Amino acid sequence: MLAGCDSKPIVVVADDDAATRYVVARTLTHDGFTVLEASNGLEAVDTVKQSRPDVILLDVEMPEMDGYQACSAIRQLEGGADLPVVMVTGHDDSESINRAYEVGATDFISKPINWSLIGHRLRYILRGARDFQALVISEVENRALIAAIPDRIFIVNGDGVILNYMNAKGSSGENIGTVCSGEKIASVLPADLHKDVDQSIASVLSTGENAAIEYRANRMGGESAWYECRFVQHGAEKCLAIIRNISDRKKTERKIHRLAYYDSLTGLPNRSLFKEQFQKILENAKSTGTTLAIFNIDLNRFKRINDALDSSTGDAVLVRMATRLSKHVQALLQAQSAIVCKPDYCLARFGGDEFALVLGGLTDSFDFSTIADQLRNVIANPLLLNGHEFVVTASVGMATSSEHGSTVEALLQNAESARDEAKRLGSNTQKLYQSSMDSGVTERLNLENELRRALENDELAMFYQPKFCAQTLEPDGAEALLRWFHPERGEISPATFIPVAEKSGLIIDLGHWVARTVCQQISSWEYFGLSAGPIAINISGQEFGIGAPVTTLTEAVKEAAISASALELEITETVLMSDIRSVMRALHALREEGFRVAVDDFGTGYSSLRYLQRLPVDVLKIDSSFVHDVERNTDSRAICTAVIALAQRLGLKVVGEGVETKWQLEFLKREACDVVQGFLLSRPLSPDDFADHLKSSSPQNKSIDRVINMSSRSKMSQQLSGCS
Repeated sequence: MLAGCDSKPIVVVADDDAATRYVVARTLTHDGFTVLEASNGLEAVDTVKQSRPDVILLDVEMPEMDGYQACSAIRQLEGGADLPVVMVTGHDDSESINRAYEVGATDFISKPINWSLIGHRLRYILRGARDFQALVISEVENRALIAAIPDRIFIVNGDGVILNYMNAKGSSGENIGTVCSGEKIASVLPADLHKDVDQSIASVLSTGENAAIEYRANRMGGESAWYECRFVQHGAEKCLAIIRNISDRKKTERKIHRLAYYDSLTGLPNRSLFKEQFQKILENAKSTGTTLAIFNIDLNRFKRINDALDSSTGDAVLVRMATRLSKHVQALLQAQSAIVCKPDYCLARFGGDEFALVLGGLTDSFDFSTIADQLRNVIANPLLLNGHEFVVTASVGMATSSEHGSTVEALLQNAESARDEAKRLGSNTQKLYQSSMDSGVTERLNLENELRRALENDELAMFYQPKFCAQTLEPDGAEALLRWFHPERGEISPATFIPVAEKSGLIIDLGHWVARTVCQQISSWEYFGLSAGPIAINISGQEFGIGAPVTTLTEAVKEAAISASALELEITETVLMSDIRSVMRALHALREEGFRVAVDDFGTGYSSLRYLQRLPVDVLKIDSSFVHDVERNTDSRAICTAVIALAQRLGLKVVGEGVETKWQLEFLKREACDVVQGFLLSRPLSPDDFADHLKSSSPQNKSIDRVINMSSRSKMSQQLSGCS
């Protein structure tokens, strides 16, 4: 018996991988399901016999009895013919999908699973199963149940004539007027759907496949609502026409669409939606003989706001800038109507401090430089926020379809190149793309050469962000972070030079330098009697690719005369799963030498779950994006809780990184996270400041406020030293 709307649906989760079962169970329990677990197909069939669940989640590949065989066996059980069975498979070929349906599967889910949507998916499947169950029970029970549900059900013949109807007025306030047998079903639907109705009925009767029409109509109260009229074959010459209010589903779809295509912070389109809109505007410009302009806008030195205050203040500034730009562009199009033909535009946030604007339907007389000036001036207006005044400047790069490219990708790239040139020339300026910019190749080559010289000229430095025991706030090691202090450009972000290093192969040399420098620094601290705890360093995928980590790290440790256990090696899930066999061999070799291993950014992947029990891993680091969202996102909280519980079950230490608020810290403490790291507790420190941190960190008086005060003094010290 399927669970009602007010009770917890029972779901059987069958998978031979214990870690996967555990994460699925935690996720579905959080979503309001009662979960029963099975480790193979035979156990799944027995569990169904005993528990009569509402829905079954079967992994395809299982020992003793695979998912296909289990599904077929369940269908033979008493009451099992109508149970919703969802197959979970890593195969997306037609043969696998067809076989799933042939053995009686209701639906299938492809791996990797989207954890945030799986509960919604199963509830939608359950709702369809309840409707189907209502149609196949006895006539008396059928009428009683249908009277209590909002769906309107009609039996129609091949000409669309209503032969019978149940609950024709519905129970949700829909206004369809008086319905009589002998009328056409089209009479209860909007007039513009009559042709679609006839075609749908003919298709269902000829193919046996369901058909559906979605439409909007007014309810009795006058408000508009979304409906679905679904046609289902009912015998050889009849159809069921089921009309359902799908406004809630549409609302959910809109929410999902917004998450996928809009920036969650500013509400502006993101890069994906921008490119789609850009393509439409470009096609329109080509067909109308007009032109378009793209402006790539980058806020200069925006990072200093986050560094000086906090990320929430930086987010508030970005929201205000997005509002300013939106209002200005709308006013601009009205003011420029004399020289704009059918104006069209899209303003987007690409992420971080980068915005983009495309204006279409323009004439050749449109003044692009003046528009760029106006955009910079709008951004540069002083901004008052939380008692602080900010003046933010922007670098703007421009490109036009009439001169600088005929495709979206070319125009985007050229506008970015022009923006990079504007940034190189100085803040608060603009540049129109020129072919001499050579798509930024020259800049990347220069940066590569300067990075090579930086390795020789002592321009690189290591900073150390302390980690703390989540429960006691006592020091628990640190993460080593590479910094580049250019003699002319100042500090260059790792996000800028690390990709260049990876593309050029310099990442190998950087890895050697980091390993030697960190090991020597640990040796120096130990000489002065300071115990730093495990220091984590990041290992690149390229280093694993050439087998470099084992040799490089072993030599660095021996040269510094320290224990290998003083280092913790961080690898991302992406690197971990890129070549699991070779990475596993390297990790086993590193563990034999005594090194600790941590999986960084954990939670962003799926496949690594099944390998965790076999991998020589000591630590899981929860990805900072989940920690950042725990205050306002229940899915992020559920994922953090599940990762912590999974780590505890596997005997692994778990680190929550990116802690910026007390709420985040208290949440991680409550969930029994082992170690925490983030700006709330301490920013990255120079070696001397980190030594002072170790000296001042005593077990006494370790309150959160004391730790934050120490972090604030350290931040102020860094800012003052930067001004001297």
